Amino acid sequence: MSYQAEAMTQRIKRIKQTYLGLTVPTIKDSYHPNKYKCYCSGDRLITLGYLRGYDKHADALTTRIRTSYAEAEELYETKPVIYDDELLLGHLYLPEYTEEEQAEYDALCDKFCMSAHTLLMRPPRKDHICLDFDKLLYLGVNGLCNEIKAKLKEIDLSCADLYPEMEKVKRWEFYQCCLIELNAVSDLAARYADEALRLAEEKPEPRKKELIRLGNVLKKVPDEPATDFYEAVQSVQFFLSTLFGLYPLGRPDRYLYSYYEKDIKSGKLTKEFAQELIDNLCLYVSDRVFSRAACGFIVGGKDENGDLVENDLTYMFLTALDHLKLPDPNGALAVNRETSDTLLEYCAEILSHGTTHPAFYNDDAIASSLVKHYGVDPVDAVNYIHSTCAEISVIGKSKAHSTPFLLDLPKFFGKIDARKDFFKL
Repeated sequence: MSYQAEAMTQRIKRIKQTYLGLTVPTIKDSYHPNKYKCYCSGDRLITLGYLRGYDKHADALTTRIRTSYAEAEELYETKPVIYDDELLLGHLYLPEYTEEEQAEYDALCDKFCMSAHTLLMRPPRKDHICLDFDKLLYLGVNGLCNEIKAKLKEIDLSCADLYPEMEKVKRWEFYQCCLIELNAVSDLAARYADEALRLAEEKPEPRKKELIRLGNVLKKVPDEPATDFYEAVQSVQFFLSTLFGLYPLGRPDRYLYSYYEKDIKSGKLTKEFAQELIDNLCLYVSDRVFSRAACGFIVGGKDENGDLVENDLTYMFLTALDHLKLPDPNGALAVNRETSDTLLEYCAEILSHGTTHPAFYNDDAIASSLVKHYGVDPVDAVNYIHSTCAEISVIGKSKAHSTPFLLDLPKFFGKIDARKDFFKL
């Protein structure tokens, strides 16, 4: 029995062409250096808003808190970007600067370049990990903030000596940073909702109805828990759009399936529309990833109960790879001894169309290796992800630096004139 995939819709073809025309940095021309300087946090442009925020909060208690104020300021200055046809909202904001703003931007870039941020904190990357999307979807940003505030109440800094209490101070700093940036996420979501509803007044049907729906969805998520498939997918995309770095989609056929199943059974959702939403989500990932990086998802494999994960969403996310035929998302299939022939044959069919994905990951070997060699709990080991390119990490429980500090030894040795000089160092 072969899987009968939904056809790629004309809407998705139009959105794809729109996204392909958007600015993406390349290895030779990072963020159009004549307009945006090559100072970035993760994969995100550092805009004038970021630099203003960093400059304004020079009195922040720590450099990390100052950085969070800068990232929050960029979100506060971000204007909602909404393109025709798209079903999900949330994009990088690329502002056009006046001559005065460009001059201010250039001056702040020079100032920022010599700051503690770039001298001490730029490497290594702090992204390349997968977030706990289950938690986002069942708590929402407001629930996360409440949880963080409860954690802060447990920390008493009045008796915190520098040693050995430094870990306590670090936790306090981390929670403060989270609240600063999560508040900015909520503010941006509200402004996106308002902009969608404003645009709805100018558009004819059926776009008018779509924008009203989008506005209402964003008035709820990501602040509140998602209650249906549309809200869940929008919550994931919008939250990702506010992050400073590359974060994969994780295991979407797991954390999205309960919403999908409920809506399909109730008749609220059709498979065709669900595929459109998934295609749009995957197009967003492709738009976000710059030319020398990778970011994707993994489907299939076994869950924490040892049950095989093969459902409609497993096939639909793989179908999105076939529809889009783009370098990203770099989707993958976790394969084990119980993976069905139907699923494997479908993947082979997709690859025969000239795509480079899905990649195949040995589910049994990876999960057992994480348990045996790295001490990962078996319940967590089955929830791994190829974080960006191919590095393995555990979803929601990893703090890996996949691109750590690098030393250019050939360049270093090239500066030594003679062998004897080396021994004087």
